Amino acid sequence: MILKRSQKVSIIILVVAVLALAVDRLVLQDGGTGVPASSQAAEAYGADPSRAATPVTAARPQASGDAIIAVRLRELAETEGIDPEQTVNAFRAPQSWLKQESAANAETDSAIAFRETHRLTSVLLTSDGGTATVNNQVLAVGDEIDGFRLTKVKPASAVFCSGEKQVELTFSP
Repeated sequence: MILKRSQKVSIIILVVAVLALAVDRLVLQDGGTGVPASSQAAEAYGADPSRAATPVTAARPQASGDAIIAVRLRELAETEGIDPEQTVNAFRAPQSWLKQESAANAETDSAIAFRETHRLTSVLLTSDGGTATVNNQVLAVGDEIDGFRLTKVKPASAVFCSGEKQVELTFSP
């Protein structure tokens, strides 16, 4: 049987993986001494072997990934003496950020609503600024529609402003 080059490469990778697994399980695990490799390494570098990481050997339930992580975190908290109720959620955004974010969302909500409810159908550039047709209504620069004032007409869009909010309507297909 003649093997293709890709098949030979796959076989070589498989053999190397099996050898790596065998070395990991037979040599690196505890070296036949019954002492975990982490304790051996701690002794070799002059550290206190009693503080070396010890594997958790308690039976874990066969469950989904989230449940297994929860069990591991609970075990870690027990072994380290950590009260889970007193820990801070590192992934939760500070309340000050959330308040600013909600205020920013309120500002942009009206701009988004304006963009979604208004359709630009034509523009006409003139020496006095131009006109734009929005929702079948012809507007000159300075005219207002639904709280937004037309401030600039460009060749393919129209810019509207309301306070600090700015919306640029473009031709939609």
